[in-house]
Amino acid sequence: MVSCPRCGRQNLPSATACSQCGATLPAAMPIGAPVSDGAEEYARQMAAREAVRRRNRMLIGAVALRHFLTGQSRRSAHRAETR
Repeated sequence: MVSCPRCGRQNLPSATACSQCGATLPAAMPIGAPVSDGAEEYARQMAAREAVRRRNRMLIGAVALRHFLTGQSRRSAHRAETR
């Protein structure tokens, strides 16, 4: 984002003039230059979140399978701990 020197408004990196006051922006990018709008960072964050979700689903499944195979329910396990 590019800040306007006159009013301080945040503008897109490809903007040549401020969208609020119309002042010329100092670091305006030339037309046709690649614009990084954060899409790559967003995709990276979403992939990391999905990896965490996948790991959590695997852990929950493993715990459920253990309880199923041992015949232990959460309630009976809790009762045994509190006695």
